[in-house]
Amino acid sequence: MGRPTKYDADYHPRSALEMASQGLIVAEMAATWGVAKSTVYEWRGKHPEFSDALKTGADNVDDQIEKALYNKALDGDTTAMIFWLKNRRSNTWRDRHIQKLEGEVKIDYSDAAREVLDRLGECDSDHSSQE
Repeated sequence: MGRPTKYDADYHPRSALEMASQGLIVAEMAATWGVAKSTVYEWRGKHPEFSDALKTGADNVDDQIEKALYNKALDGDTTAMIFWLKNRRSNTWRDRHIQKLEGEVKIDYSDAAREVLDRLGECDSDHSSQE
């Protein structure tokens, strides 16, 4: 039947919401509860209220960070501005621009193929001389 679960339906969702809202990651939560990370993932899969609490908590802290980043950008922090624009307006601000090339590309493999065949011939002759 296995070991009884340490999951507490009254405690763990509330605790998960609080810890996730503070920015803790699964490994830190697992250590606090005295379980393995895999156990936390198992609880997340088996208990929708627990999974929702983890997601809500993570969303809460992400919203706070987003607002802080936004405020730093408005205050003139150049790094925050760049980060914001690269993520929010990536088509305009990303570092790498994709260019579409049109036309035909022709590659002449005849010299390369001849060189490979020559080397294979050398390998065969080297190999046969060792026998």
